[in-house]
Amino acid sequence: MRRRHLLLATPALAAANTRIENESSRHWHARVASFASETVAPGAIVFLGDSMTERFPLQALLGERTSRQLVNRGIGGDKVGGWRYWGLLDRLDAVLALQPAQLVLMIGVNDLVFAATPFEVLLPSVARLLDLLRAGGPQLVVHAVLPVRDRLATHGARIHAYNDALQTEVRRRSLAWLDLRPQFTDAEGLLRADLASDAVHLNAQGYQRWAQALAPHLLR
Repeated sequence: MRRRHLLLATPALAAANTRIENESSRHWHARVASFASETVAPGAIVFLGDSMTERFPLQALLGERTSRQLVNRGIGGDKVGGWRYWGLLDRLDAVLALQPAQLVLMIGVNDLVFAATPFEVLLPSVARLLDLLRAGGPQLVVHAVLPVRDRLATHGARIHAYNDALQTEVRRRSLAWLDLRPQFTDAEGLLRADLASDAVHLNAQGYQRWAQALAPHLLR
């Protein structure tokens, strides 16, 4: 209960009655509710993030690379939290209650591209997120946010700045940092068309590439 009190008392977090409720938030609440019915043994590897994570076929691509249970806690549209929307900071109690051995995190693109979360809110919030996850005990693998393309290409500079700041926070805490951008970026600095299903998401080949790069970092 103390951790929940800490999360809700954080100054950057908007009060629940001021948050935007829409189709995305309804999906968020539905996913959070559905997680409660899943059986997860302590010591699992939990993947935490947004639609990029939710769509990741973990068992098919990584099931043979570890004997640990792979648990998907991605929610399409999810954000860091602390700016008008529900986000990871609002559901950490349930994640840490799983007693995971390892957390694999990629988060931020929805804040940057769709929610327009101000950097003065986003950066302290993501730093707080890392502190709370680390305090929970699991080993962390933190990903850089991947590039986008097409109609979202104008957000490239903002994504780059966020990744620089995120990397600084990760290294300051001596956490594992996995930057896959070199493998997913084309000559123009955009998400590679052959690895993308749309302006932001990966196709099957993209997920295979992600899985290959991530596999050596997973606990066995």
